[in-house]
Amino acid sequence: MNLNFQREQAVFIVEEGLLVSEHEDRQSLHREPNHQKNRLVFIDIETTGLFHMTGDKIVEIACFTFISNEFIPTFHRRINPERFIPYKTTQIHGISNADVVDSPRFADIAQDFLDFVQDAILVGHNIRRFDIPFINSELNAINMASLNNELIDTLEMFRRKHPGLPASLDKVCQLYDINYSERIINGHGALLDAHLARECYKKMI
Repeated sequence: MNLNFQREQAVFIVEEGLLVSEHEDRQSLHREPNHQKNRLVFIDIETTGLFHMTGDKIVEIACFTFISNEFIPTFHRRINPERFIPYKTTQIHGISNADVVDSPRFADIAQDFLDFVQDAILVGHNIRRFDIPFINSELNAINMASLNNELIDTLEMFRRKHPGLPASLDKVCQLYDINYSERIINGHGALLDAHLARECYKKMI
């Protein structure tokens, strides 16, 4: 399937080499939620680096709902991280400090993001160990509560189905013959990666 999406910028590689949670929601990995009763939101973020614990911040966030084969309006924002983006990071995702200087801060978009996701089931690649902790760190920093949504992590799904195989988003796409050429040519992107996570999810349910 050819996935050619318009994106604001390329993004950071975040899922390589990270371990899956030992406390995954195993029930969620073996069933397809009822799309009429449970709203799925596919989500991805890109950051200044890998570790929110040491001050890395979100530079892009994207999520969308997909119901009955129709895309529902997408939430997609570039974010000023209010910290320096290392040059080596810019080399990977193509986003520089100048690119986000006029972008809103996370605090400026936080409520709009929460209004979009509401109580949806959040689906993404490595979201339990990366995206959600980053988002919660940003929320907590502005005195907002952490997300408590049900999660479905496609990295965890893949590692349960294929123990021992590399589980980066690229590798999962390769195994399932999902076209990720835009990711190779233009770099990673939050919106693109969220769509690729959905394609991987469809292959594994």
